[in-house]
Formats: sequence, C-alpha cells, structure tokens
Amino acid sequence: MISFNDARRIADRTYRPLWKGPGTFHVAGEGFEDGQSFNVVVGAREDLVDGDYTFGALDDRSILVDRITGQVSEVFSDARPRLNDMAPVGSPTVS
Repeated sequence: MISFNDARRIADRTYRPLWKGPGTFHVAGEGFEDGQSFNVVVGAREDLVDGDYTFGALDDRSILVDRITGQVSEVFSDARPRLNDMAPVGSPTVS
C-alpha cells in the first residue's frame, strides 16, 4: 500500500513533464483520500501556494492515485459525489 507522500511523488513524476503552465508546476502538500485512492492536487504554485487565482486551473479534473497499485487516473465532474466524501490528508506545509 502506498502512502500519501508516495502518491504525491507519483503525481509529480506523471504530470511535471506534461506541464505547460502558466506558472510553476506544484504538487500540493494536502489532498484527500478514501479507501481506494488519494486525490492529489496539482497545478500552478502561484495559485496553490501563493493564492494568485489568475493561475488557477480551468478544467474540473481531479487526479486520483490508487492506494494499492499507484495507478494514476483522472476523473471529472461526474465523480463529484465520490470526491465530496473523501477525507482531508497531508499537510499544507509540505512542499
């Protein structure tokens, strides 16, 4: 079973090479979890850390990392009920 920090590293390894900005790629130190997956928040550091919402994401994509396999998947607004039931995990001070 992987930890939340493992899931953050997997998300970083998967999405950093694809990042086209704007801003500086960042994986948040906090996210969400349920029994199956971690919801890892990725985006522009300027938005996630500095609070400059002009760098905010324009889509409704959420990044899930499976707790057992580490497989990454993307879900959209149709998964909102599941995402709303996830519990907070991590620490905002992790960078």
